Amino acid sequence: MSAGRARLAELIVGSIFINVLAVALPIFSMQIYDRVLPGKAAATLTVLAAGALVAIGLEIALRLARADLISQNGAAFERNLSRAAINHALNSSVMDGDIQTASQKLQKMQAVRSLRDFHSGYAVTVLIDFAFVFLYLALVMKIGGLVVLAPLAIVTLIIINGLVGGLKLRDTITARKNADNVRYEFLVSTLQSISALKCFALGGLFARRYEPLEYKTSLANFEVSRTSAQILNTSMVLGNLMTAVVVTLGVTTAVNSGLSIGALIACVLLSGRLIPPLQRGIILWIKYQEYDASRTQFLSLFETPQERGSSGDRVSTGGGRLLELHGVTIARRRAGAPLLASCSAAFDAGDLVQVRAENTRQASQVLRVVAGLAGANEGAIFINGKELDAVPMTRRAEHVGYLAASAELFNGTILDNLTSFGIRDQRRALEIARNLGIDRDVAQMPSGWNTVISGRLSDEAPTGLRQRIAIARVLAARPKVVLFDEAAELLDNRSYDLLISTLISLRQECVILFNTTDENLLGLCNRQLVLRPDGRTALFGAGRLAHAAGRGLMPV
Repeated sequence: MSAGRARLAELIVGSIFINVLAVALPIFSMQIYDRVLPGKAAATLTVLAAGALVAIGLEIALRLARADLISQNGAAFERNLSRAAINHALNSSVMDGDIQTASQKLQKMQAVRSLRDFHSGYAVTVLIDFAFVFLYLALVMKIGGLVVLAPLAIVTLIIINGLVGGLKLRDTITARKNADNVRYEFLVSTLQSISALKCFALGGLFARRYEPLEYKTSLANFEVSRTSAQILNTSMVLGNLMTAVVVTLGVTTAVNSGLSIGALIACVLLSGRLIPPLQRGIILWIKYQEYDASRTQFLSLFETPQERGSSGDRVSTGGGRLLELHGVTIARRRAGAPLLASCSAAFDAGDLVQVRAENTRQASQVLRVVAGLAGANEGAIFINGKELDAVPMTRRAEHVGYLAASAELFNGTILDNLTSFGIRDQRRALEIARNLGIDRDVAQMPSGWNTVISGRLSDEAPTGLRQRIAIARVLAARPKVVLFDEAAELLDNRSYDLLISTLISLRQECVILFNTTDENLLGLCNRQLVLRPDGRTALFGAGRLAHAAGRGLMPV
């Protein structure tokens, strides 16, 4: 038996004992008034009082233990489910076409809080307590006869009030979630662009745009709170009414049918025991309205497909070249001839290849497919004899490195970014950093390599330095294939020259595919892959290699 099932069994057994012990006080009271007091049996009183105190003490201890166990289960459930959601998100395929915004994903992650009550054992205990309501009603009928009609009527009204109010509450909760989604999306997008907003003095405009969103959310919260309060307040009024009705009907029965005082008191106490389970049941029903929507919302996080590469690498039966394209077809986003039609090509270390298309966007799409950031419609890509789709994401950086036009940095130190937070060899990362001149810039910083960067565009770090850090992080993994996707566009002259020198020093270790219109970089290429409008390709040699660097140089 798993630990979760064992804890659930403990909660079930504990809840049963709690409800059984709850009958002790009414039975004790009935015995006192009907037998002990008329017979003046002091010894019996002592025994009954001791038994009642023990029962009450056990009930209190069991309730405290049950609450503690439910809290532990809830915390463990929330932690495990949140971790599973994060792991799923991190292992999701980048080709899933997911258009969810960051705010939508954050809102879905927060939905886990609405799920814990239904997976921590709390709901089970409420249902068990609710089941004992019928036992208490049976005891009232056994002791008081027709007196049971009073609590039975009140219980029926409380249940009807909860069911009807819960259905109304579901609609208001859905409206609140929709309003929250719109508001959070606006907040996240605004905060991501806060620097630009301040530069253009747009704070007041965006504040006014936020006001109606906040108003809708506040109004939705008010409706949810009002509906919940109406349900609970009505239940409380009916609960208070129960005592008066039971006493009135009990006195009438006592006068007409000879119901004893002890039996009447026992009926009143048992009727009072009906209220807490009913109120907890109503609260659970209210929470279920939110749970139903939150569950659907949270589980949508797990609908994104996972990366396929995790079960081992499939070895190519081809020539074992460093980079091979086997019948790769890439369709255009719009109707027409494919971008690539059954393209087959092979490249070895030392090949510096210009990918030439009608425009750089098409060439960039080809590089993204080779990098595994987009999917090919047909065919397969092999790097160093291993099919790219079968390579786990955790190892893909060792096979292919993608140099994008804009730097993607993470919140951490410069050294963390260079070594991917310790995953890459530090010596290799620092060697590449020195080749790119990053060490000179870092030497002027008070904290050196431990300087913290946020990864946002508002960083004080120069654009050229940010881009070189991102490039060094990619090259530190020693990829067999380097994809240069207009990565030099934002570099200053010094950074540009250092980058070309670094690429020349690495040319014998890997294949480099270029998507660029820069004449100096094109002069480095010794091969050319031409994408024709009809999807066919042609592979040419591109002359001699330029052994120099600098923006003022022309290809030879």
